Amino acid sequence: MAPWELLAFGPYTFDSNEGVLANTGERVPLTPKEVELLTLFLERAGQLVGRDEIVRRLWPDVAISPGNVGQHVFTLRKVLGTAPDGGEYIETETKRGYRFVAPVRKLASPLERVTRSRRRRLAFAASITLAAVLLATASSRPAPPKTRTFAVLPLGALHSDPSTQFLGYSLAEEIGSRLARLPGLRVRAAALASSYRTARLDTRAAGRELGAGTLLVGTYAKASDTLRLSFQLVDARDGGILFGDTVSVPYDRLSTAPDLVAEAVARGLRLAGALPRLAGASSNAAAYEYYLRGVDVLLSGPPDSVRTAIGLLEKATSLDPHHAASWAVLGGTYRLLSQLELVETDVSSRAGEALRRAEQLAPDDPEVLLTLADYRTDSNRVEEAVPLLRRLLRADPDSPRAHWRLSYAYRYGGPPLEGALRSEGALTNALLYLGRPQEFIDSFPRRRDDAYVRFYRGFALLHLERRAEAAAEFDGAWRWEGEHLFGRLGRVFSVLLTEGPQAARAPLAEVEARSSVVRDGEELYKIGEAWALVGEKERSVAMLKRSVESGFFAWPYMVRDPLLANVRNEPALGPVLEEARIRHEAFKKRFAP
Repeated sequence: MAPWELLAFGPYTFDSNEGVLANTGERVPLTPKEVELLTLFLERAGQLVGRDEIVRRLWPDVAISPGNVGQHVFTLRKVLGTAPDGGEYIETETKRGYRFVAPVRKLASPLERVTRSRRRRLAFAASITLAAVLLATASSRPAPPKTRTFAVLPLGALHSDPSTQFLGYSLAEEIGSRLARLPGLRVRAAALASSYRTARLDTRAAGRELGAGTLLVGTYAKASDTLRLSFQLVDARDGGILFGDTVSVPYDRLSTAPDLVAEAVARGLRLAGALPRLAGASSNAAAYEYYLRGVDVLLSGPPDSVRTAIGLLEKATSLDPHHAASWAVLGGTYRLLSQLELVETDVSSRAGEALRRAEQLAPDDPEVLLTLADYRTDSNRVEEAVPLLRRLLRADPDSPRAHWRLSYAYRYGGPPLEGALRSEGALTNALLYLGRPQEFIDSFPRRRDDAYVRFYRGFALLHLERRAEAAAEFDGAWRWEGEHLFGRLGRVFSVLLTEGPQAARAPLAEVEARSSVVRDGEELYKIGEAWALVGEKERSVAMLKRSVESGFFAWPYMVRDPLLANVRNEPALGPVLEEARIRHEAFKKRFAP
């Protein structure tokens, strides 16, 4: 298929560049595999497409069963529905393959791209530990009166140069990381700002949605061996320019650019204090470029580009084993890979090793410690995560990312006391398990609509007995990222609520079969809850036992969890709850004020 084509068939249009399907102007959610499959069928419209060709295109390096191909074709047919003539868009030729039979016509290339890919990139970036970035807007603590809230938007390229395209997102992320070290600034991550374009920037809307009073916008250009970076600080209330400057650096000293920008911002805003020295900084130009390219892939690439990012980050660490940030982001990305693909290899141990290297190089670096705390929470070491986060909060009591991650840790161990959660600004993530699902929904970050958020929104709605709304959110999680564990679980809960327990057994058994590589206790607990709703009591209790053994022991929630009603009187559940209670009480005693 030629690039930048807009194709039409029936009432649908398909943007081949963005992978966006629309029905009479309304966007139709597709999973990444559905996008790939539809793209293949439209490329070969009217021609027979064999099963082997589909496998080579969609799963080039994975051995799958023939039934998997049929299931994906079935799902795509279900999305497209019936053609205007009453027939199907995709016909099956028994034992040969499939043929897309509807007439396909080319339309003019769209003048302006829809924003779905940018939102998916944001969602993807928000699911990784990189930059703890993630949910800065979800902090339950408002900024102190004298704190300036700040957002760094992706930088624009002055010239079209594919060799430097990776700098737009990655340098913005690096600049934001440096600015976060300055006293008096609370910085929103570049990932949260990635859907904004400075050319048509609505400063009031951007500031309101990002929770930022000041925006950094800028451009960059490479000329010969020099990178020139110009930026302005914009007042989000009225669009007024507060300050502007330009920095130039030799390209082989690219790693100094973020510090120079941060120092210029500090001068322009007359901030007190020097920029803290960055431990574990890179002194290898080639390694730093590989690192930036890896960060760019994570922030701007599709979800299936995780392995590409890992390859770039591994190259960065091999060229410069003393760069702490490369190790930290690599560790977070290994962890993400295990969650996205449920891979059989022990990626978790590689994540732990990379994060240990990062901690050795930069033991006090906030980004390293935030990533390390996340890893420990997810890998049955939440008791080690809480001291790390409290240590960060002693150094920066107003860090929204540390507050949010602390509330995440409390979700696993069971909140100590609500008063303590409020005093530590760590209430947000614990709201669902405190029995306050609506407040939990209301706390979700703005401009996030990925599989993770849609699953948990559906989960909270299920607790509110709003089953139809919950089913829609679960289905959305599956369609958004069907290969992710939360996408798969979304499908299970959607089928359970719309078609009944019997229909949900098969997809749930498929999830359970792949759960042997899951190390996250909370994810295992969700599988246990699903088996309870399906009515498979033994399988539910067995999975709940695994979840406690894997580090999820939120006992106060477990004893009143409405989704466990079907197994509440099972004798085998008693010892599981007792094990959770013992560990929770020890956790509470250790961490409650």
